Amino acid sequence: MADKLLDIQHLGVHFAIGGLFDKSTLRAVHDVHFSVDRGDIVALVGESGSGKSTIAKLICRLEKPTSGKILLDGKDVLETEPHAAGKEYRKRVQMIFQYPFGSLNPVHTVAYHLSRPLQLHQIIRSNDLRPRILQLLETVGLRPAEDFIDKFPHSLSGGQRQRVAIARALATEPDLICADEPTSMLDVSIRMDILRLLTDLRKEQQTAFIFVTHDLAAARQLADRILVLYAGQLVEEATSDDLIADPKHPYAQLLLAAAPQQGGSLDTPLPAKPGAPKNVDPQPGCAFAERCSQAMDVCRQQTPGWTWMENKRRVRCYLYGDTRADEETTK
Repeated sequence: MADKLLDIQHLGVHFAIGGLFDKSTLRAVHDVHFSVDRGDIVALVGESGSGKSTIAKLICRLEKPTSGKILLDGKDVLETEPHAAGKEYRKRVQMIFQYPFGSLNPVHTVAYHLSRPLQLHQIIRSNDLRPRILQLLETVGLRPAEDFIDKFPHSLSGGQRQRVAIARALATEPDLICADEPTSMLDVSIRMDILRLLTDLRKEQQTAFIFVTHDLAAARQLADRILVLYAGQLVEEATSDDLIADPKHPYAQLLLAAAPQQGGSLDTPLPAKPGAPKNVDPQPGCAFAERCSQAMDVCRQQTPGWTWMENKRRVRCYLYGDTRADEETTK
């Protein structure tokens, strides 16, 4: 039986936007639920604005949810620590940010960036700091480590900075790392190195990852499972191989069709109508209905629930059954 580490239940966050007389609600994340096992890599995939990064920030307690639960080892951290995450939670759940040129303080050395989490969480004695920092740099492939430990971020390449950011996340020996598009700002050759590094860390240290990306190819290479998001909602979950081979939800089909394919043509028509996600003052029904070429009347009237398929696959679409969401999930 898999060892469940993280369990997200009906997670949501809504923001009030607009002026004094034209207030609206932005539904950034709505009714999201999934789980992550120890050593598991789960990819959150979707276009910009789909809620991927917001979910990662909610899990890392950098944003406060409007509703839902975040269970770590079965304990609801929002109930036990409602206002801010405690040191123990921050030690166990870390984040790698998307922008390597902004996630490191330019006035501090690599040694400083890696020493802070070690000291704040009292992981190691002061006398042992430098050997541990050198070990972390070796772990993320910055060799020889002595050449990097006293450098400032401005003297590092983008890939080297991201490796330092990964080393900083690893310093607390976390159970879970949320990686928010950690390769999107890097060159293609460096991206492959970073993906291989994350894979190796999972194998060697049993670290679980939530991998936020818009790149289906990267998700397939790295992740065990892929979760597809549209307008703040999950619309499909499947193993990486199953989803890439046969996406079920029309939006997942659109994502795959839009991805660069070897020997494919840019002139291939996409299986959807033009448009953009509508998560400001959303109306009842499927959020993708207005763009879906297969939409039915029921799709515009009530949000579909989950239809479960083989191999623990699920899809939120009326094309695969008349499973309607309950009242709580459609509010």
